[in-house]
Amino acid sequence: MSRLRYDNRGFHAQRFQAMQFPSKEDILVEFKAVPKAGLPDRAVLDAIVGFANASGGTLYIGIDDSGTVTGIPADCPKWIDPWRIEAFALERTMPPVQVHSEIVVTDEGLSVAVIRIPPCDFIVSANDGRVVRRRIKGDGTLENMPVHPIEHPTELESRRHQDLTSRTVSRSTLQDLNPQERDFLRETIRTNRGDEALLELDDEAFDRALGIVARDKDGVWRPTYAGLLLIGHRAAIERFVPGHRVIFQVLNDDWSKRIEEEMDLPIATGIRQLINAVNAVNYETELESGPFRVGLKDFDVRAVREAVVNAYCHRDYGRNEPILVQAFDDELRISNPGGFKPDVSYEKILSAAPPGRNPHLANALMRIGLVERTGRGLVRIYEGSVRMGRVWPRYGGSTDARVEVRISREKPDPAFKFFIDDLEEKRGKRFKLLQLMLIQELRKRPKTTFEKLLVRFPFPGDLVDQEIELMTKEGFIVEEDENSCRLSEVFQSILLKPPVSAERSPSGVRDALKTAQPEGEKPRTLAEREGVLLDAFVRRPSVTRADVAGLLDCSPQTAYRLLNGMTEKGLLRAVGEGRNRRYERNV
Repeated sequence: MSRLRYDNRGFHAQRFQAMQFPSKEDILVEFKAVPKAGLPDRAVLDAIVGFANASGGTLYIGIDDSGTVTGIPADCPKWIDPWRIEAFALERTMPPVQVHSEIVVTDEGLSVAVIRIPPCDFIVSANDGRVVRRRIKGDGTLENMPVHPIEHPTELESRRHQDLTSRTVSRSTLQDLNPQERDFLRETIRTNRGDEALLELDDEAFDRALGIVARDKDGVWRPTYAGLLLIGHRAAIERFVPGHRVIFQVLNDDWSKRIEEEMDLPIATGIRQLINAVNAVNYETELESGPFRVGLKDFDVRAVREAVVNAYCHRDYGRNEPILVQAFDDELRISNPGGFKPDVSYEKILSAAPPGRNPHLANALMRIGLVERTGRGLVRIYEGSVRMGRVWPRYGGSTDARVEVRISREKPDPAFKFFIDDLEEKRGKRFKLLQLMLIQELRKRPKTTFEKLLVRFPFPGDLVDQEIELMTKEGFIVEEDENSCRLSEVFQSILLKPPVSAERSPSGVRDALKTAQPEGEKPRTLAEREGVLLDAFVRRPSVTRADVAGLLDCSPQTAYRLLNGMTEKGLLRAVGEGRNRRYERNV
Protein backbone atom coordinates (compact mmCIF):
# COMPACT_ATOMS: atom_id res chain seq x y z
CA MET A 1 0.00 0.00 0.00
CA SER A 2 1.07 3.63 -0.48
CA ARG A 3 1.62 6.07 2.35
CA LEU A 4 0.97 9.73 1.48
CA ARG A 5 2.81 12.31 3.50
CA TYR A 6 2.52 16.08 3.50
CA ASP A 7 5.45 18.43 3.69
CA ASN A 8 5.93 22.13 2.91
CA ARG A 9 5.88 21.42 -0.84
CA GLY A 10 2.55 19.60 -0.77
CA PHE A 11 1.45 15.96 -1.09
CA HIS A 12 3.67 13.28 -2.50
CA ALA A 13 3.31 9.51 -2.67
CA GLN A 14 6.08 7.17 -1.64
CA ARG A 15 6.24 3.37 -1.49
CA PHE A 16 7.01 1.74 1.87
CA GLN A 17 6.95 -1.77 3.20
CA ALA A 18 3.32 -2.87 3.62
CA MET A 19 1.84 -1.28 6.73
CA GLN A 20 -0.03 -3.54 9.16
CA PHE A 21 -2.90 -1.88 11.01
CA PRO A 22 -3.63 -3.02 14.59
CA SER A 23 -6.32 -5.72 14.78
CA LYS A 24 -8.16 -4.20 17.74
CA GLU A 25 -8.33 -1.15 19.98
CA ASP A 26 -6.36 -0.91 23.21
CA ILE A 27 -5.20 1.80 25.59
CA LEU A 28 -2.83 3.15 22.89
CA VAL A 29 -5.01 2.59 19.81
CA GLU A 30 -8.42 3.99 18.81
CA PHE A 31 -10.43 3.47 15.60
CA LYS A 32 -12.91 5.92 14.06
CA ALA A 33 -15.10 5.01 11.08
CA VAL A 34 -16.48 7.83 8.95
CA PRO A 35 -20.29 7.53 8.72
CA LYS A 36 -22.29 8.79 5.76
CA ALA A 37 -23.24 11.92 7.68
CA GLY A 38 -19.56 12.67 8.29
CA LEU A 39 -17.28 12.30 11.32
CA PRO A 40 -18.05 14.93 14.01
CA ASP A 41 -15.16 17.18 15.01
CA ARG A 42 -15.82 16.47 18.68
CA ALA A 43 -15.25 12.72 18.27
CA VAL A 44 -11.77 13.33 16.85
CA LEU A 45 -11.03 16.10 19.34
CA ASP A 46 -11.97 13.91 22.33
CA ALA A 47 -9.67 11.17 21.06
CA ILE A 48 -6.73 13.60 20.69
CA VAL A 49 -7.29 15.16 24.14
CA GLY A 50 -7.85 11.73 25.73
CA PHE A 51 -4.54 10.38 24.43
CA ALA A 52 -2.64 13.57 25.30
CA ASN A 53 -3.86 13.33 28.91
CA ALA A 54 -2.91 9.64 29.18
CA SER A 55 0.09 7.84 27.69
CA GLY A 56 -0.28 9.12 24.15
CA GLY A 57 -1.46 6.87 21.33
CA THR A 58 -2.52 6.56 17.70
CA LEU A 59 -5.90 7.41 16.19
CA TYR A 60 -6.90 5.66 12.95
CA ILE A 61 -9.65 7.40 10.97
CA GLY A 62 -11.19 5.08 8.39
CA ILE A 63 -11.25 1.86 10.48
CA ASP A 64 -14.37 0.71 12.35
CA ASP A 65 -14.56 -0.71 15.88
CA SER A 66 -14.13 -4.29 14.65
CA GLY A 67 -10.80 -3.42 12.99
CA THR A 68 -12.17 -3.48 9.44
CA VAL A 69 -10.77 -0.86 7.07
CA THR A 70 -13.72 1.16 5.74
CA GLY A 71 -11.78 4.12 4.36
CA ILE A 72 -12.45 7.86 4.29
CA PRO A 73 -15.00 9.06 1.67
CA ALA A 74 -13.74 11.52 -0.91
CA ASP A 75 -16.32 14.08 0.26
CA CYS A 76 -14.55 14.37 3.66
CA PRO A 77 -11.41 16.28 2.60
CA LYS A 78 -10.63 17.40 6.16
CA TRP A 79 -9.59 13.90 7.20
CA ILE A 80 -7.47 13.06 4.14
CA ASP A 81 -5.30 16.14 4.39
CA PRO A 82 -2.47 15.71 6.94
CA TRP A 83 -1.85 19.45 7.11
CA ARG A 84 -5.49 20.18 7.95
CA ILE A 85 -5.51 17.41 10.60
CA GLU A 86 -2.44 18.83 12.34
CA ALA A 87 -3.82 22.39 12.10
CA PHE A 88 -7.13 21.14 13.54
CA ALA A 89 -5.31 19.70 16.56
CA LEU A 90 -3.30 22.90 17.14
CA GLU A 91 -6.33 25.17 16.86
CA ARG A 92 -8.78 23.10 18.92
CA THR A 93 -6.63 22.13 21.94
CA MET A 94 -5.42 24.21 24.87
CA PRO A 95 -2.45 24.26 25.30
CA PRO A 96 -1.92 23.35 21.63
CA VAL A 97 -0.98 19.73 20.93
CA GLN A 98 1.37 19.00 18.04
CA VAL A 99 0.29 15.73 16.45
CA HIS A 100 1.89 13.88 13.53
CA SER A 101 -0.45 12.68 10.79
CA GLU A 102 -0.11 10.73 7.56
CA ILE A 103 -2.46 9.12 5.06
CA VAL A 104 -2.16 5.44 4.18
CA VAL A 105 -3.84 4.15 1.01
CA THR A 106 -4.52 0.40 0.92
CA ASP A 107 -4.18 -1.76 -2.17
CA GLU A 108 -7.99 -1.59 -2.46
CA GLY A 109 -7.80 2.21 -2.71
CA LEU A 110 -9.15 2.91 0.79
CA SER A 111 -7.63 5.88 2.64
CA VAL A 112 -6.83 5.77 6.37
CA ALA A 113 -5.62 8.75 8.41
CA VAL A 114 -2.98 7.75 10.98
CA ILE A 115 -2.68 10.40 13.72
CA ARG A 116 -0.01 9.98 16.40
CA ILE A 117 -0.62 11.95 19.61
CA PRO A 118 2.19 12.41 22.15
CA PRO A 119 1.62 12.30 25.93
CA CYS A 120 1.77 15.74 27.56
CA ASP A 121 3.28 16.92 30.86
CA PHE A 122 0.36 19.30 31.38
CA ILE A 123 -3.42 18.97 31.39
CA VAL A 124 -4.84 19.38 27.88
CA SER A 125 -8.39 20.52 27.19
CA ALA A 126 -10.49 21.10 24.11
CA ASN A 127 -10.97 24.75 23.21
CA ASP A 128 -14.39 24.65 24.91
CA GLY A 129 -12.74 23.61 28.20
CA ARG A 130 -13.59 19.92 27.99
CA VAL A 131 -10.92 17.68 29.61
CA VAL A 132 -10.97 13.91 29.04
CA ARG A 133 -8.49 11.08 29.56
CA ARG A 134 -8.39 7.68 27.87
CA ARG A 135 -8.89 4.76 30.25
CA ILE A 136 -9.82 1.07 30.53
CA LYS A 137 -13.17 0.46 32.22
CA GLY A 138 -13.83 -2.41 34.62
CA ASP A 139 -15.36 -4.54 31.85
CA GLY A 140 -12.26 -4.16 29.67
CA THR A 141 -13.79 -1.65 27.23
CA LEU A 142 -12.22 1.74 26.54
CA GLU A 143 -13.53 5.26 26.90
CA ASN A 144 -12.49 8.90 27.10
CA MET A 145 -13.48 9.81 30.65
CA PRO A 146 -14.08 13.40 31.81
CA VAL A 147 -11.49 14.77 34.24
CA HIS A 148 -13.24 17.10 36.67
CA PRO A 149 -11.60 20.26 38.08
CA ILE A 150 -11.31 18.75 41.57
CA GLU A 151 -9.09 16.01 40.09
CA HIS A 152 -6.70 18.40 38.33
CA PRO A 153 -4.16 18.66 41.20
CA THR A 154 -3.89 14.85 41.33
CA GLU A 155 -3.55 14.74 37.55
CA LEU A 156 -0.75 17.30 37.62
CA GLU A 157 1.06 15.35 40.35
CA SER A 158 1.15 12.21 38.23
CA ARG A 159 1.84 14.12 34.99
CA ARG A 160 4.91 15.82 36.40
CA HIS A 161 6.04 12.62 38.13
CA GLN A 162 5.76 14.42 41.47
CA ASP A 163 5.03 12.49 44.63
CA LEU A 164 2.45 13.98 46.97
CA THR A 165 3.77 12.01 49.94
CA SER A 166 7.25 13.57 49.60
CA ARG A 167 5.96 17.14 49.88
CA THR A 168 6.00 19.12 53.11
CA VAL A 169 2.66 20.14 54.62
CA SER A 170 2.86 23.93 54.71
CA ARG A 171 0.61 24.56 57.73
CA SER A 172 1.80 21.56 59.74
CA THR A 173 4.46 21.66 62.49
CA LEU A 174 6.65 19.08 64.20
CA GLN A 175 4.15 19.05 67.09
CA ASP A 176 1.74 17.23 64.77
CA LEU A 177 3.96 14.12 65.03
CA ASN A 178 3.09 11.52 67.68
CA PRO A 179 6.08 10.14 69.68
CA GLN A 180 4.12 6.99 70.56
CA GLU A 181 3.59 6.19 66.88
CA ARG A 182 7.33 6.68 66.29
CA ASP A 183 8.02 4.16 69.05
CA PHE A 184 5.60 1.76 67.38
CA LEU A 185 7.47 2.19 64.09
CA ARG A 186 10.69 1.23 65.84
CA GLU A 187 9.02 -1.87 67.26
CA THR A 188 7.66 -2.72 63.80
CA ILE A 189 11.18 -2.53 62.36
CA ARG A 190 12.37 -5.02 65.00
CA THR A 191 9.44 -7.38 64.48
CA ASN A 192 9.48 -7.31 60.67
CA ARG A 193 13.27 -7.29 60.36
CA GLY A 194 13.33 -3.95 58.59
CA ASP A 195 16.32 -1.63 58.23
CA GLU A 196 17.87 -2.11 61.67
CA ALA A 197 20.31 0.75 61.08
CA LEU A 198 17.36 3.08 61.74
CA LEU A 199 17.14 1.79 65.32
CA GLU A 200 20.53 3.32 66.12
CA LEU A 201 19.35 6.86 65.28
CA ASP A 202 17.87 9.42 67.64
CA ASP A 203 14.35 10.66 66.93
CA GLU A 204 15.43 13.64 64.84
CA ALA A 205 17.74 11.60 62.62
CA PHE A 206 15.17 8.78 62.47
CA ASP A 207 12.51 11.14 61.10
CA ARG A 208 14.86 12.62 58.52
CA ALA A 209 16.14 9.22 57.39
CA LEU A 210 12.59 7.95 56.72
CA GLY A 211 11.47 11.19 55.07
CA ILE A 212 8.98 11.88 57.85
CA VAL A 213 10.21 15.50 57.85
CA ALA A 214 11.85 17.70 55.22
CA ARG A 215 12.79 21.33 54.76
CA ASP A 216 10.20 23.54 53.09
CA LYS A 217 11.10 26.31 50.62
CA ASP A 218 11.97 28.63 53.53
CA GLY A 219 14.34 26.08 55.09
CA VAL A 220 11.96 25.17 57.95
CA TRP A 221 11.68 21.51 58.94
CA ARG A 222 8.08 20.36 58.55
CA PRO A 223 6.27 17.02 58.38
CA THR A 224 5.81 15.54 54.94
CA TYR A 225 2.52 13.98 53.91
CA ALA A 226 4.20 10.60 54.36
CA GLY A 227 5.33 11.67 57.82
CA LEU A 228 1.82 12.55 58.93
CA LEU A 229 0.48 9.30 57.51
CA LEU A 230 3.15 7.31 59.38
CA ILE A 231 3.31 8.96 62.82
CA GLY A 232 0.92 11.93 62.83
CA HIS A 233 -1.60 12.65 65.55
CA ARG A 234 -5.06 11.56 64.41
CA ALA A 235 -6.35 15.15 64.47
CA ALA A 236 -3.49 16.32 62.23
CA ILE A 237 -4.04 13.47 59.77
CA GLU A 238 -7.75 14.24 59.61
CA ARG A 239 -7.03 17.92 59.01
CA PHE A 240 -4.29 17.67 56.39
CA VAL A 241 -4.91 14.30 54.71
CA PRO A 242 -8.70 13.79 54.74
CA GLY A 243 -8.42 11.01 52.15
CA HIS A 244 -6.68 8.59 54.53
CA ARG A 245 -9.70 6.72 55.91
CA VAL A 246 -10.25 2.95 55.87
CA ILE A 247 -13.62 1.19 56.19
CA PHE A 248 -13.87 -2.47 57.18
CA GLN A 249 -17.18 -4.24 56.56
CA VAL A 250 -18.58 -7.74 57.01
CA LEU A 251 -21.46 -8.05 54.54
CA ASN A 252 -24.18 -10.52 53.66
CA ASP A 253 -24.79 -11.57 50.06
CA ASP A 254 -27.56 -8.93 49.80
CA TRP A 255 -25.01 -6.26 50.91
CA SER A 256 -26.67 -5.81 54.30
CA LYS A 257 -24.04 -5.02 56.94
CA ARG A 258 -23.17 -7.28 59.81
CA ILE A 259 -20.15 -5.24 60.91
CA GLU A 260 -18.83 -1.83 59.87
CA GLU A 261 -15.81 -0.13 61.39
CA GLU A 262 -14.13 3.08 60.26
CA MET A 263 -10.41 3.41 60.95
CA ASP A 264 -8.53 6.71 60.82
CA LEU A 265 -5.18 5.63 62.25
CA PRO A 266 -1.55 6.15 61.17
CA ILE A 267 -0.49 3.57 58.60
CA ALA A 268 1.47 1.04 60.68
CA THR A 269 -1.13 1.00 63.46
CA GLY A 270 -3.94 0.93 60.91
CA ILE A 271 -2.43 -2.03 59.06
CA ARG A 272 -2.19 -4.02 62.30
CA GLN A 273 -5.77 -3.23 63.32
CA LEU A 274 -7.15 -3.94 59.87
CA ILE A 275 -5.37 -7.30 59.58
CA ASN A 276 -6.66 -8.26 63.04
CA ALA A 277 -10.18 -7.41 61.91
CA VAL A 278 -9.81 -9.60 58.81
CA ASN A 279 -8.34 -12.45 60.87
CA ALA A 280 -11.46 -12.45 63.03
CA VAL A 281 -13.49 -13.60 60.00
CA ASN A 282 -10.70 -15.65 58.42
CA TYR A 283 -11.91 -19.14 59.35
CA GLU A 284 -9.95 -22.37 59.18
CA THR A 285 -10.47 -25.63 57.35
CA GLU A 286 -9.08 -28.70 59.10
CA LEU A 287 -7.32 -31.13 56.78
CA GLU A 288 -6.04 -34.65 57.34
CA SER A 289 -3.23 -36.24 55.37
CA GLY A 290 -1.73 -39.43 56.78
CA PRO A 291 -0.79 -38.80 60.43
CA PHE A 292 -1.08 -35.02 60.04
CA ARG A 293 -3.98 -32.72 60.86
CA VAL A 294 -3.56 -29.17 59.59
CA GLY A 295 -5.65 -26.01 59.86
CA LEU A 296 -5.63 -23.81 56.75
CA LYS A 297 -7.11 -20.33 56.67
CA ASP A 298 -9.80 -19.30 54.17
CA PHE A 299 -7.50 -16.46 53.09
CA ASP A 300 -3.73 -16.83 53.10
CA VAL A 301 -2.49 -14.59 55.91
CA ARG A 302 0.51 -13.28 53.94
CA ALA A 303 -1.65 -12.60 50.88
CA VAL A 304 -4.12 -10.57 52.97
CA ARG A 305 -1.26 -8.63 54.52
CA GLU A 306 0.24 -7.82 51.11
CA ALA A 307 -3.12 -6.75 49.68
CA VAL A 308 -3.77 -4.47 52.67
CA VAL A 309 -0.27 -2.94 52.52
CA ASN A 310 -0.60 -2.43 48.75
CA ALA A 311 -3.87 -0.56 49.28
CA TYR A 312 -2.18 1.82 51.75
CA CYS A 313 0.98 2.17 49.69
CA HIS A 314 -0.50 2.77 46.23
CA ARG A 315 -3.71 4.61 47.00
CA ASP A 316 -4.32 8.15 45.74
CA TYR A 317 -4.18 10.35 48.85
CA GLY A 318 -5.40 13.31 46.82
CA ARG A 319 -8.88 11.77 46.61
CA ASN A 320 -11.21 11.98 49.59
CA GLU A 321 -12.31 8.37 49.30
CA PRO A 322 -11.64 5.49 51.72
CA ILE A 323 -9.91 2.17 51.33
CA LEU A 324 -12.64 -0.47 51.47
CA VAL A 325 -12.07 -3.93 52.96
CA GLN A 326 -15.22 -6.02 52.60
CA ALA A 327 -15.60 -9.60 53.84
CA PHE A 328 -18.37 -11.65 52.18
CA ASP A 329 -19.33 -15.27 52.73
CA ASP A 330 -17.56 -16.24 49.49
CA GLU A 331 -14.73 -13.72 49.10
CA LEU A 332 -12.68 -10.83 50.48
CA ARG A 333 -12.58 -7.56 48.53
CA ILE A 334 -9.92 -4.91 49.07
CA SER A 335 -10.09 -1.72 47.02
CA ASN A 336 -8.36 1.64 47.14
CA PRO A 337 -8.81 4.97 45.32
CA GLY A 338 -6.36 5.49 42.50
CA GLY A 339 -6.29 3.00 39.65
CA PHE A 340 -3.57 1.38 37.57
CA LYS A 341 -1.32 3.49 35.40
CA PRO A 342 -3.08 4.27 32.09
CA ASP A 343 -0.94 1.80 30.13
CA VAL A 344 -1.39 -1.08 32.62
CA SER A 345 -4.19 -3.59 32.12
CA TYR A 346 -5.31 -5.88 34.94
CA GLU A 347 -5.05 -8.85 32.55
CA LYS A 348 -1.25 -8.47 32.63
CA ILE A 349 -0.92 -7.11 36.14
CA LEU A 350 1.86 -9.52 37.14
CA SER A 351 4.05 -8.52 34.20
CA ALA A 352 3.52 -4.76 34.54
CA ALA A 353 5.84 -2.43 36.39
CA PRO A 354 4.57 -1.47 39.88
CA PRO A 355 2.43 1.69 39.74
CA GLY A 356 4.78 3.79 41.89
CA ARG A 357 2.18 6.41 42.80
CA ASN A 358 3.80 7.18 46.18
CA PRO A 359 7.48 6.17 45.90
CA HIS A 360 8.48 8.27 48.93
CA LEU A 361 5.96 6.51 51.16
CA ALA A 362 6.73 3.13 49.58
CA ASN A 363 10.44 3.52 50.33
CA ALA A 364 9.70 4.33 53.98
CA LEU A 365 7.38 1.30 54.31
CA MET A 366 10.04 -0.91 52.73
CA ARG A 367 12.68 0.23 55.23
CA ILE A 368 10.22 -0.29 58.08
CA GLY A 369 9.69 -3.85 56.84
CA LEU A 370 6.04 -3.57 55.81
CA VAL A 371 6.59 -3.71 52.03
CA GLU A 372 8.14 -6.50 49.98
CA ARG A 373 10.92 -5.76 47.54
CA THR A 374 9.73 -4.44 44.18
CA GLY A 375 7.22 -6.65 42.43
CA ARG A 376 6.97 -9.35 45.14
CA GLY A 377 3.77 -8.11 46.78
CA LEU A 378 1.47 -9.13 43.92
CA VAL A 379 3.24 -12.48 43.63
CA ARG A 380 2.50 -13.13 47.32
CA ILE A 381 -1.17 -12.30 46.77
CA TYR A 382 -1.46 -14.77 43.89
CA GLU A 383 0.63 -17.47 45.56
CA GLY A 384 -1.65 -17.44 48.59
CA SER A 385 -4.49 -18.76 46.43
CA VAL A 386 -2.59 -20.80 43.84
CA ARG A 387 -0.68 -22.91 46.39
CA MET A 388 -3.99 -23.97 47.95
CA GLY A 389 -5.45 -24.94 44.57
CA ARG A 390 -7.99 -22.12 44.78
CA VAL A 391 -9.20 -19.79 42.04
CA TRP A 392 -6.80 -16.94 41.35
CA PRO A 393 -7.27 -13.45 42.80
CA ARG A 394 -9.27 -11.22 40.47
CA TYR A 395 -8.57 -7.61 39.56
CA GLY A 396 -11.34 -7.45 36.95
CA GLY A 397 -13.38 -4.89 38.89
CA SER A 398 -10.54 -2.34 38.77
CA THR A 399 -10.75 0.90 36.83
CA ASP A 400 -8.43 3.85 36.47
CA ALA A 401 -10.23 5.34 39.50
CA ARG A 402 -9.95 2.36 41.89
CA VAL A 403 -7.97 -0.87 42.17
CA GLU A 404 -9.97 -3.81 43.52
CA VAL A 405 -8.68 -7.29 44.30
CA ARG A 406 -11.04 -10.16 45.13
CA ILE A 407 -9.68 -13.16 47.03
CA SER A 408 -11.93 -16.22 47.01
CA ARG A 409 -12.99 -18.01 50.19
CA GLU A 410 -13.10 -21.27 48.21
CA LYS A 411 -12.13 -24.41 50.13
CA PRO A 412 -8.51 -25.49 49.59
CA ASP A 413 -7.53 -28.45 47.43
CA PRO A 414 -5.55 -30.67 49.86
CA ALA A 415 -4.22 -33.08 47.23
CA PHE A 416 -2.75 -30.21 45.21
CA LYS A 417 -1.25 -28.42 48.23
CA PHE A 418 0.38 -31.48 49.79
CA PHE A 419 1.68 -32.75 46.46
CA ILE A 420 3.32 -29.41 45.68
CA ASP A 421 4.82 -29.24 49.19
CA ASP A 422 6.30 -32.73 48.88
CA LEU A 423 7.57 -32.16 45.36
CA GLU A 424 9.30 -28.91 46.30
CA GLU A 425 10.97 -30.64 49.21
CA LYS A 426 12.32 -33.34 46.86
CA ARG A 427 13.40 -30.79 44.22
CA GLY A 428 15.15 -28.69 46.84
CA LYS A 429 13.61 -25.49 45.51
CA ARG A 430 10.21 -23.85 45.23
CA PHE A 431 8.17 -23.59 42.07
CA LYS A 432 7.81 -20.12 40.61
CA LEU A 433 4.32 -18.65 40.57
CA LEU A 434 3.87 -19.14 36.83
CA GLN A 435 4.91 -22.79 37.13
CA LEU A 436 2.36 -23.37 39.89
CA MET A 437 -0.33 -21.73 37.78
CA LEU A 438 0.56 -23.93 34.81
CA ILE A 439 0.31 -27.10 36.92
CA GLN A 440 -3.02 -25.98 38.38
CA GLU A 441 -4.47 -25.00 35.02
CA LEU A 442 -3.40 -28.21 33.30
CA ARG A 443 -4.84 -30.22 36.14
CA LYS A 444 -8.25 -28.62 35.60
CA ARG A 445 -7.98 -28.93 31.83
CA PRO A 446 -5.81 -32.03 31.22
CA LYS A 447 -5.22 -31.16 27.57
CA THR A 448 -5.28 -27.57 26.40
CA THR A 449 -3.88 -25.43 23.62
CA PHE A 450 -1.05 -22.95 23.95
CA GLU A 451 -3.37 -20.23 22.65
CA LYS A 452 -5.80 -20.74 25.54
CA LEU A 453 -2.96 -20.68 28.06
CA LEU A 454 -1.63 -17.40 26.68
CA VAL A 455 -5.06 -15.78 26.99
CA ARG A 456 -5.67 -17.17 30.46
CA PHE A 457 -2.40 -16.20 32.14
CA PRO A 458 -1.55 -12.70 33.43
CA PHE A 459 1.96 -12.95 31.96
CA PRO A 460 3.54 -12.12 28.59
CA GLY A 461 3.23 -14.92 26.03
CA ASP A 462 6.99 -15.36 25.61
CA LEU A 463 7.41 -15.91 29.36
CA VAL A 464 4.63 -18.55 29.36
CA ASP A 465 6.32 -20.28 26.40
CA GLN A 466 9.66 -20.23 28.22
CA GLU A 467 8.24 -21.82 31.40
CA ILE A 468 6.41 -24.51 29.42
CA GLU A 469 9.70 -25.39 27.71
CA LEU A 470 11.57 -25.58 31.04
CA MET A 471 8.88 -27.72 32.68
CA THR A 472 8.84 -30.00 29.66
CA LYS A 473 12.58 -30.60 30.10
CA GLU A 474 11.99 -31.44 33.78
CA GLY A 475 9.31 -33.95 32.80
CA PHE A 476 6.35 -32.17 34.38
CA ILE A 477 4.66 -31.24 31.09
CA VAL A 478 4.32 -33.18 27.84
CA GLU A 479 3.83 -31.36 24.54
CA GLU A 480 1.18 -33.24 22.55
CA ASP A 481 1.81 -31.43 19.29
CA GLU A 482 2.71 -27.95 18.07
CA ASN A 483 -0.46 -26.42 19.53
CA SER A 484 -1.24 -28.26 22.81
CA CYS A 485 0.26 -29.74 25.97
CA ARG A 486 -0.72 -31.70 29.08
CA LEU A 487 0.66 -32.83 32.44
CA SER A 488 2.91 -35.88 32.45
CA GLU A 489 1.42 -39.25 33.44
CA VAL A 490 3.13 -39.10 36.86
CA PHE A 491 1.51 -35.77 37.64
CA GLN A 492 -1.87 -36.94 36.39
CA SER A 493 -1.85 -40.12 38.50
CA ILE A 494 -1.05 -38.25 41.73
CA LEU A 495 -3.03 -35.06 41.28
CA LEU A 496 -6.24 -36.80 40.19
CA LYS A 497 -6.46 -38.91 43.36
CA PRO A 498 -9.52 -38.31 45.60
CA PRO A 499 -8.88 -35.37 47.96
CA VAL A 500 -8.09 -35.94 51.61
CA SER A 501 -10.79 -35.13 54.15
CA ALA A 502 -11.43 -31.55 55.13
CA GLU A 503 -13.55 -30.10 57.91
CA ARG A 504 -14.19 -26.42 58.47
CA SER A 505 -13.61 -25.02 61.94
CA PRO A 506 -14.75 -21.39 62.34
CA SER A 507 -13.40 -21.16 65.90
CA GLY A 508 -9.86 -22.32 65.10
CA VAL A 509 -8.13 -25.69 65.47
CA ARG A 510 -6.60 -26.04 68.93
CA ASP A 511 -5.56 -29.62 68.51
CA ALA A 512 -4.53 -29.31 64.85
CA LEU A 513 -1.06 -30.73 65.46
CA LYS A 514 -1.79 -33.36 68.11
CA THR A 515 -1.39 -36.15 65.57
CA ALA A 516 1.31 -34.40 63.58
CA GLN A 517 4.08 -36.31 65.35
CA PRO A 518 4.61 -39.87 64.11
CA GLU A 519 4.32 -42.60 66.74
CA GLY A 520 7.51 -43.42 68.61
CA GLU A 521 9.54 -42.22 71.53
CA LYS A 522 8.71 -38.71 72.69
CA PRO A 523 11.45 -36.19 71.77
CA ARG A 524 13.40 -35.19 74.86
CA THR A 525 16.46 -33.17 73.86
CA LEU A 526 16.25 -29.57 72.70
CA ALA A 527 17.55 -30.49 69.23
CA GLU A 528 14.96 -33.27 68.90
CA ARG A 529 12.11 -30.96 69.89
CA GLU A 530 13.27 -28.26 67.50
CA GLY A 531 13.53 -30.83 64.70
CA VAL A 532 10.00 -32.15 65.25
CA LEU A 533 8.59 -28.63 65.36
CA LEU A 534 10.38 -27.53 62.18
CA ASP A 535 9.11 -30.67 60.40
CA ALA A 536 5.57 -29.72 61.42
CA PHE A 537 5.84 -26.46 59.48
CA VAL A 538 5.91 -28.46 56.24
CA ARG A 539 2.20 -29.09 56.82
CA ARG A 540 1.15 -26.05 58.84
CA PRO A 541 1.93 -22.37 58.12
CA SER A 542 1.85 -21.26 61.79
CA VAL A 543 1.46 -22.60 65.34
CA THR A 544 0.44 -21.39 68.78
CA ARG A 545 1.97 -22.28 72.14
CA ALA A 546 -0.96 -24.63 72.79
CA ASP A 547 -0.35 -26.35 69.43
CA VAL A 548 3.27 -27.03 70.34
CA ALA A 549 2.37 -28.27 73.82
CA GLY A 550 -0.01 -30.78 72.26
CA LEU A 551 2.48 -31.80 69.56
CA LEU A 552 5.38 -32.42 71.95
CA ASP A 553 3.27 -33.55 74.91
CA CYS A 554 4.86 -30.97 77.15
CA SER A 555 3.70 -28.18 79.44
CA PRO A 556 2.71 -24.75 78.03
CA GLN A 557 5.69 -23.24 79.88
CA THR A 558 8.11 -25.64 78.15
CA ALA A 559 6.46 -24.90 74.78
CA TYR A 560 6.84 -21.16 75.42
CA ARG A 561 10.56 -21.48 76.25
CA LEU A 562 11.12 -23.58 73.12
CA LEU A 563 9.30 -21.10 70.85
CA ASN A 564 11.02 -18.12 72.43
CA GLY A 565 14.45 -19.73 72.02
CA MET A 566 13.82 -20.62 68.37
CA THR A 567 12.62 -17.07 67.73
CA GLU A 568 15.81 -15.61 69.20
CA LYS A 569 17.84 -17.95 66.97
CA GLY A 570 16.00 -16.61 63.93
CA LEU A 571 14.35 -19.97 63.14
CA LEU A 572 10.85 -18.64 63.85
CA ARG A 573 9.14 -15.29 64.01
CA ALA A 574 6.28 -14.23 66.28
CA VAL A 575 3.15 -12.67 64.77
CA GLY A 576 0.49 -10.96 66.88
CA GLU A 577 0.32 -10.34 70.60
CA GLY A 578 -1.13 -11.98 73.69
CA ARG A 579 -3.61 -14.76 73.01
CA ASN A 580 -3.45 -14.08 69.29
CA ARG A 581 0.31 -14.66 69.08
CA ARG A 582 1.34 -17.27 66.53
CA TYR A 583 4.72 -18.43 65.30
CA GLU A 584 5.77 -18.80 61.67
CA ARG A 585 8.91 -20.30 60.21
CA ASN A 586 11.46 -17.83 58.87
CA VAL A 587 12.27 -18.66 55.25
